[in-house]
Amino acid sequence: MEVSHPGKVGGPDTRMIFLVSLATGQTLGGMAPVAIDDNLEHIDEWLRHHAPAAFADLGPPAGPDHIAALESTIGLHLHPDVTALLRWHNGSGRHDRGFPLSPGFPINDTAQIAETWQRLATLATQVRDDEGMQGWWEPTWIPVASDYTGFELVVDHVTGEVFHFDLTEGRSRRRPSWSDLTTIVSEIATTLQSGSRFAGLAPVVDEDGYLDWG
Repeated sequence: MEVSHPGKVGGPDTRMIFLVSLATGQTLGGMAPVAIDDNLEHIDEWLRHHAPAAFADLGPPAGPDHIAALESTIGLHLHPDVTALLRWHNGSGRHDRGFPLSPGFPINDTAQIAETWQRLATLATQVRDDEGMQGWWEPTWIPVASDYTGFELVVDHVTGEVFHFDLTEGRSRRRPSWSDLTTIVSEIATTLQSGSRFAGLAPVVDEDGYLDWG
């Protein structure tokens, strides 16, 4: 398969755990989310020109009804950056070659997030009394991307931190983590525009026009 490395181009009710003021953008943890819209637009532009298949598969923006339905399911207000991500595109397309938010992890749409969250919340209830399983899954972890093999990329809706989750160990200590979603998006946009590396990997576009990291 031919590939290219493009260069630079111009417990208690969980509803009470994380509350966002839409007026101020502040959270209970004192976080002030940084706007990520510009970097998402940069990614859009890069994909349009260099990875057209990945761009074509991106979902349309999530509407208010999609966001409201998801928040109703998880019992939380979404972190503003997660909302921005979904309003950019509601998922990467329902297959494992969609645009990856982390290498190998296409973005979930709102329905996929709800389905995955419900499944993991149910599993957590079933294993909560098992020795060594405490903290395996938390209801404030929202799975924003998946590798379709049981690994998830989650946003902790208490701290804003982003990390990988797997069914065996819970929070993965072997895979990278980030302080917030804004940081990931910024790093991806910079990498695509400069031809540098993200999580130690370079952007690769295959012969079909899909983005991968290698």
